[in-house]
Amino acid sequence: MPDFYQELAGLLRSNLVWLVDKPELLTVTASGTDTHLVLTISCNPDDAGRIVGRQARLERAIRTLFQAIGMKRHRSIEIVIPDYRGGNAVGEEVPFLLD
Repeated sequence: MPDFYQELAGLLRSNLVWLVDKPELLTVTASGTDTHLVLTISCNPDDAGRIVGRQARLERAIRTLFQAIGMKRHRSIEIVIPDYRGGNAVGEEVPFLLD
């Protein structure tokens, strides 16, 4: 794996660390091939929503930035946030209301 991938993982982490409440639990790992990079963001489940942002605007902005970097280097870059569960913390039950 190219050193460039580790540099991108470090760049992403250095920007996200300012958004979360528990930066010591934030990790960004890089994996992939020579033409495809997967950046996986692991964090406290309560902080995942902060990384995604309201209506996923922050997440889209991050993806757009890294897609532009990937296009310049002729690589595809995928960003994965496995701890995020659509507005609710992992394991938190979603109430179901009937009218």
